Amino acid sequence: MRRRRTKLVAACAAAALAAVFLITGRTGHERAPSPRPPANAEAFVDSVGVAMHLAYADTTYSHQAQVMSLLRRLGVTHVREGVPVGSPALKRGLRSVAGLGIGGTLVTALNIAPRLAVPAATAVMGGRLDGLEGPNELDHMGPPNWRARLVPYLRALRDSIARSRRPVSDVGPSFVDSSFYSLINPRMYDVASLHIYPGGEPPERPLAVQIDQGHVVAPNRPIDVTETGYHNALAATTGQPPVSEAAAAVYLPRALLAAFADGAKRTFIYELLDEQPEPGLLNPEKHFGLVRQDLSPKPAFFAVSNLLAAVRGSPGPAVTPPPAPSISSRGPLERLVLARSDGSVVVALWRTASVWDVDRRAPLDPATVPVAVRWRRPVADLAVTRPSLSENPVMRSASTTRVSLSLRGDAVLLSYR
Repeated sequence: MRRRRTKLVAACAAAALAAVFLITGRTGHERAPSPRPPANAEAFVDSVGVAMHLAYADTTYSHQAQVMSLLRRLGVTHVREGVPVGSPALKRGLRSVAGLGIGGTLVTALNIAPRLAVPAATAVMGGRLDGLEGPNELDHMGPPNWRARLVPYLRALRDSIARSRRPVSDVGPSFVDSSFYSLINPRMYDVASLHIYPGGEPPERPLAVQIDQGHVVAPNRPIDVTETGYHNALAATTGQPPVSEAAAAVYLPRALLAAFADGAKRTFIYELLDEQPEPGLLNPEKHFGLVRQDLSPKPAFFAVSNLLAAVRGSPGPAVTPPPAPSISSRGPLERLVLARSDGSVVVALWRTASVWDVDRRAPLDPATVPVAVRWRRPVADLAVTRPSLSENPVMRSASTTRVSLSLRGDAVLLSYR
């Protein structure tokens, strides 16, 4: 299931769709929409996953004990993997994943019959099997006759899932060229699968454009962004442009927030580990990981982990529902208001600013934009966190009606009750 990240899909879709639509929960400074109810904080945490390759026994994934430890530290609740047919290492690893309480969306392949794939997946993952996904990027790496084989395969997959009598989502196939989605009737799957790579640019516009396009080609279907990410092969001359490790740590939390705000049910980061040593930084495929080949986490690993921990980390139940925040800024601003089940709230604020010059392969200074957040009555136990920089709050207040911020390129979270 080797995948090469050579996509130009983001640029093509952006050119094809000039308009980006505003999605509930995410607002821009240039508009003044009426207040919307907060989204669900637990649903956001549940939306984040990571892709892995446990079957690759000649790579860093062979160190399964360390891989499971890293998964626990990262804090994701879902992984994307292959169906466990013909790989003892994959079966063993997925059992460990399920044992951690982490769910799995497992990708099928044309050479693995659904009558074998579905029972193998359910036997290994049990109740932690989230979904079975159609074949991966056949337009990029499939056999010459893949078009004739795909529709019968998807029918067989859907029938096999139905016969299993398990509450498992049937996730559609993914493509590199988004025009191929029109070949598949969306009634053949429950959830649409999109691969959205920003190509070294800020994540917000590619995600918004392609998720909107996904709703056009798959109306009334939830959308999973089954791959998105950035690579750090700074000397690469092929594939999509790289970003620095520091830039990826800024962009990935923004990508997760933006995808959820734009309506994605789940977003999988590609991928957990750099698979093999490649010190020349020439091969993009070897540098997409949140973790380096020596198993040391990159800044993006900590950024994602800090983001999830900050959203989870309630200050305690709210005695009364907190008032809605009033947010003003001297520049364009994105926001996502998330309500926890105990009544406490976390507000994510970020700019769509670039922090990386793709052409020069050098950092960009996004400058700062002053932001004022006000509440009509005091909120308690305010903690302000910058996940891309630290797990610790940069500001605390026991009670306040106002906070002033200076936003740069990274997302800022305000948690309170």
